[in-house]
Amino acid sequence: MSNLWKYKKSIFIILLLGILLFMVLISKDKIVKIISSNIEWKPKSDIENTVKEIQTEINYEVKEVNGELLSILIQIEDKRGIETIQTEDIILNCNGREKISLDRTINENGIYQFKYKISGLEEELCTIVRPVPNIVITNQDTFGDKTTKTIEIEHIDDEKLKTCYSLDNGKTWQEYKEPLEVGIYENRQIIAKYYAKEGCTIQSDKMQYILVPTESLLYATKNVIEESGYYRIAVLEEEYYTHVYVENGENILSNNIEYGDENDIATQNTNAKNMVIVKVNGDLKVEPNVTLTAYGNSYGGPKGMLLYVTGKLTNNGTISMTKRGAKAEGENIYLWKNKITGINNNGTGGEYEYVPSVGSTGGLGGTGGGYSSYQGNDGNTPISIYGRTTGGGGRGRWTI
Repeated sequence: MSNLWKYKKSIFIILLLGILLFMVLISKDKIVKIISSNIEWKPKSDIENTVKEIQTEINYEVKEVNGELLSILIQIEDKRGIETIQTEDIILNCNGREKISLDRTINENGIYQFKYKISGLEEELCTIVRPVPNIVITNQDTFGDKTTKTIEIEHIDDEKLKTCYSLDNGKTWQEYKEPLEVGIYENRQIIAKYYAKEGCTIQSDKMQYILVPTESLLYATKNVIEESGYYRIAVLEEEYYTHVYVENGENILSNNIEYGDENDIATQNTNAKNMVIVKVNGDLKVEPNVTLTAYGNSYGGPKGMLLYVTGKLTNNGTISMTKRGAKAEGENIYLWKNKITGINNNGTGGEYEYVPSVGSTGGLGGTGGGYSSYQGNDGNTPISIYGRTTGGGGRGRWTI
C-alpha cells in the first residue's frame, strides 16, 4: 500500500512540474516584453555623446609663495570616478572617488605634470605652467631718434596678482605701474612675472620670452644675452623670436649635433617661430666627420641659425644649414649697425648691415621650338644694401 502511494505521489509531482514548465514556455514572450519595456536602449553614438558631456574638472590654487617655490592645491573632480593619480613621487589609488585634492610644491617659473585615470577612460597627462605677463612694445621710436622704445606689460587685472618686472635679469624686481621708457643702448633684458596671492589660479600655456630692446642682432648676442633661454630681440621695426643656447668654456664636438627643437620649426599648419642662436663663450672645435646644424623636419628648420664664438673657431667638420630653409614670412635681419665717429657724433650712428626680407626676383622662364636644349636664365641683378647683396635664383636648364 505504501509503495503504491509513493508511486502515485511521484507521478503527481512530475505532472505538476510539467504543467508549470508549460505555463512558463507559453508566457516566455510576454515576460521578455515586460522586462525590455523597463529598459531605455540608446544607440552607440548617443552613449558616446553622453559620455563626452561629462568633463573632468581640474583647478589649481596658490596657497603660499615662499621665495622661488609655490605651494599649490590641485583639485580633480569627475562624476565617473577617479581610479589613480600619478605624480613624480607617488601613485594614489582613488578607488572611484569623485573628488580628490593634492597639495604640491613647484618652482615658481617651472612646469608641473601629473597623470590621472578616470574610470572607463585612458590615462591623461595634465601640465601646470605658471602664467607670464605679456610684454608689448607699444611705440617703436619714443623720441623719434630711434634710440628708445616704450614698453607696456599687459597683465591680468586681478587683485590677487601683483605684476612685477626686472631690468637686471631677475636680480631685483619692481611692481609695474606705468609704461617704461627703455633705451636700446642700455643693455637691458626685460622680464615680467606675477607675484601670486592666496587663491590665484595659475594654469597657463604661455612660454616666456625675455624682451631685449637693442641696436642689432649681433649686439644683443654679444653684449646682452648671458644665459640659455627664449628671447624677443627688438631692433627697429622688427622683433626676432629666438631660442638661445649659451655654451661656456672650450667646446669640442666629437658627435653630430642639432640645435633647436620642434617648438622652433614649422608644421603643416604653422610657420617656423624661432631663430636659433648658439653663443659659445670660449673656443669651439668641430672634429672631422662631425656636423653642426639646426633641428629640422620635412617643413625645414628654424628661422635661421646664428653661431657666435667669442674665442677661436676650428672647423674640421661641417657647419651646415642644408635642407633647413624655414617655412616663414621674411623679415629684415638687422645684423650689425656701423659706427660713425666724429666731433658731433657719439659713435652710435651709421647704417645697418642687414639681410632684406625680400630679395631679387628669380630668373624668367624661356620659350623655344623643336627638340632643343636651353640654358636657364640668370636671376635678376642683386640689390646692393649697404655693402650686402641678395640675388634672385636662376631657372634650371630645360629641354623641349
